[in-house]
Amino acid sequence: MGQFIWWICILLEVVIVSLGRRRRFQRFAIFYGYILCILASDFSRMYVYRWHLSVYGRFYWISEIVLAILGYGLIAEIYSQALGRYPGVSQFARISLAAILGLIAMKVTLDLFENANLSFASLVVELERYLRLTQAGLLVLFLFLLLYYKIPVGRNLRGLVTGYVFFIVSSVISFPFISDPGIGLAHLVRKMEPTFYLISLLIWLISLWTYYPEPQTESSNEILKDYGQLVQETVLLLHRARAYLLKVAGS
Repeated sequence: MGQFIWWICILLEVVIVSLGRRRRFQRFAIFYGYILCILASDFSRMYVYRWHLSVYGRFYWISEIVLAILGYGLIAEIYSQALGRYPGVSQFARISLAAILGLIAMKVTLDLFENANLSFASLVVELERYLRLTQAGLLVLFLFLLLYYKIPVGRNLRGLVTGYVFFIVSSVISFPFISDPGIGLAHLVRKMEPTFYLISLLIWLISLWTYYPEPQTESSNEILKDYGQLVQETVLLLHRARAYLLKVAGS
């Protein structure tokens, strides 16, 4: 049954990519590219499993990390689509996403230097966990911004976000069981993993099947005001950090 569901998932991925191609990827280009990468990963994993079984485990986790990193591009697109009326806020969000990725890379690198005996599998699992948890936090922040500033979103974007929230939440919940097969419910969760992903694909397919224009509303002065204050505080914090580093370097 699990194999059957995975094949249904692959079929839905093909349909979603074809749907985006038919529309020439005019909207949500990163999303359709993300699904295309997942589709390529599925076929690559099948090939490696069939012909190079000895390296399948390593290949699986590397592909998971690549997809998790590409997921940040999808989150950036979600922010850009919802905050399109606020170019400065949207740009600040993209810069923040890049900074978060840099911090995660630094954290994993430091862990590697502190523990030279850390295995490749453990390092990959740790990185995957950080990436997924951070994405979950970014999605929570996104939903908070929508509710707090009452930012309207169209049906297409709403469905895209809903499917990705379900995908990330299910990944975060199931990740400890998948990375540690010794946990009691690991076997059951591994069986349920294709079903979770199938639900996300169905949400995306249904919500993106028909094009709906984004609602046109006036820009909110409140979010612009808060954004200006945030930028000022960030600049001040960077100046203080620069002064501190110069002081440490000169001592």
